[in-house]
Amino acid sequence: MAKISTYENASAPNLSRDKVIGTEVGDTTTNATKNFKLEQLVTLFNGGTTPTSDTIGVKGEIRVDDNYLYIYTGTAWKRVALSSF
Repeated sequence: MAKISTYENASAPNLSRDKVIGTEVGDTTTNATKNFKLEQLVTLFNGGTTPTSDTIGVKGEIRVDDNYLYIYTGTAWKRVALSSF
């Protein structure tokens, strides 16, 4: 297995090349862990329209707009207000 290292001067991530390991939401296979490109992760947070109470979602789905972060809990959308700091 490759060694995970830290670097003092790491370059900015390459969204189309660099990968992260995760599990796809809603995947029911025994081995659902896979590699995702960073651009897929960015799409997860930036994709889709602002949900309403009747918008269909997948448990764990996250959306964001200028004012709120939205998370689908499996039964309903919940939102958290965003503020500057």
